[in-house]
Amino acid sequence: LQPGLSGRAQPVVVVTASGAPEDAAETLESLRFGELCAVVESEGKLPTASLMAQTLRALDEEIARVEAEIMAKERWEATVSHRADERAQEGERGVEEVRTFRLVGADEERARLEALLRRRRDLAGGA
Repeated sequence: LQPGLSGRAQPVVVVTASGAPEDAAETLESLRFGELCAVVESEGKLPTASLMAQTLRALDEEIARVEAEIMAKERWEATVSHRADERAQEGERGVEEVRTFRLVGADEERARLEALLRRRRDLAGGA
């Protein structure tokens, strides 16, 4: 391969990646291979910003954007239900009012955030 990679040769390496969570490990290896190729291309000098760092930065930006969407859409919703008060004394009202609160309004965004966080954890190696 030396004649094909020396002199005026201009080799090109194309690295492909997948956004699917099940392909995270293979994507990580592809990005690392691309970084190695970038080092060879730059005659032994390390690249200023690695592909992995760029990918993680882009994921962090997307995570921040989705979190902002969640903050804008999400709200507390109260529900009131009634149940029999088993401890009520005779002659007292035997119904208890129960209030429950839950966050609603950003279910799709929460699912997207979980997927992004899982992908970031996989790419960063659990860090």
